[in-house]
Amino acid sequence: MTTTADHSLHAPSDTFGSSPRTAAHASSAAPTVALGRLVAVEARKLVDTRAGRWLLIATFALATLTTALLAYGSAEFAPGKPLLASELANTAIGSLTVLLPVLAIMLAASEWTQQGALVTFTLEPRRLRVLAAKVCALVAAALVSCVVAAGLSLAVAGVASGIGHQRVDWRLDAAVLVWSAAATLLATLQGFAFGALLMNTPAAIVVYFVTPMLLQAVSAIGSKVADALSWLNTSSAMAPIAQGAWNDVHWGKVAVSIGVWVVLPLIAGSVRLVRREVK
Repeated sequence: MTTTADHSLHAPSDTFGSSPRTAAHASSAAPTVALGRLVAVEARKLVDTRAGRWLLIATFALATLTTALLAYGSAEFAPGKPLLASELANTAIGSLTVLLPVLAIMLAASEWTQQGALVTFTLEPRRLRVLAAKVCALVAAALVSCVVAAGLSLAVAGVASGIGHQRVDWRLDAAVLVWSAAATLLATLQGFAFGALLMNTPAAIVVYFVTPMLLQAVSAIGSKVADALSWLNTSSAMAPIAQGAWNDVHWGKVAVSIGVWVVLPLIAGSVRLVRREVK
């Protein structure tokens, strides 16, 4: 008596790490999840955890403290000079680049660091759709954070005017603030790209903060080395834009630095995300 093996019983229970043909078949058979729902889910991940909530609180606290110190310094060391609301808002938005990229790293690497990838990619096997939803949620959160930080800076200016009796120039330079927000968004996306590439929150955070220090240390070797590495320094390339010094902007350096630190890591992270096996 012969028996026929039922190969369907030995089919993999999931498609992660399987052949491209099997993965493509599973993806086509999976129910479609609306991109808007995926974005909403990823946006909730930013505040659902205790670490995410406290990181956002610390981010806005830092923005408020930075602008308050600027207002105090203006009153203390330049009492006859009016307090510039535009400068306060620009400083508040710029301060977001300290902690907001850490939140982006946590969002990008959360599935792998917290062992939630199996659940996420079982509900939505199309991994690039999940990555796109993360990027959309992060961009929206970064832009909202810029608006909140600018509002906090204006509140600080109001307190300085009412309690400290400082003269305030309430005019806002829209172009400077827009480009400052763009620089903040760029730093946030850079953190996200590092998280997507390394898929490990602590490692991505260390690399994100150590890399500029290494570039600065290597730049001290000589002027030729510093000139070469200036093409990779996103902060220095974007600084004239945030300050409104348009004549000092080197757009080639801006494009190269963005390509090296944001575009390439994000592409490499996307490829790794598609190919990595979930266990």
